[in-house]
Amino acid sequence: MDAILLNGIKPEDLKEEILQGVKDYLQEVLSEKTEKETSGLLTRQETANFFSIDLSTLHNWTNQGKLQSYGIGNRKYYKLSEIEGALIKL
Repeated sequence: MDAILLNGIKPEDLKEEILQGVKDYLQEVLSEKTEKETSGLLTRQETANFFSIDLSTLHNWTNQGKLQSYGIGNRKYYKLSEIEGALIKL
């Protein structure tokens, strides 16, 4: 393994550079997630993950009318607002 020597940089400056890099990365990930959430559509896999269920269960719920799916081509999507609306208070 090759060693990297850092000359002329203080440990505090290195720490700040690393922290800034991590902050930038987290900001990017959060903005992507927020952008996806505001789109209001979830894929089949995302919907199954939302409910922590198998795709076959999601298929059954769709066929039973518990959830409404929307599609284009071979793709199926679920509206986040309808998914949340399908939840009932216990």
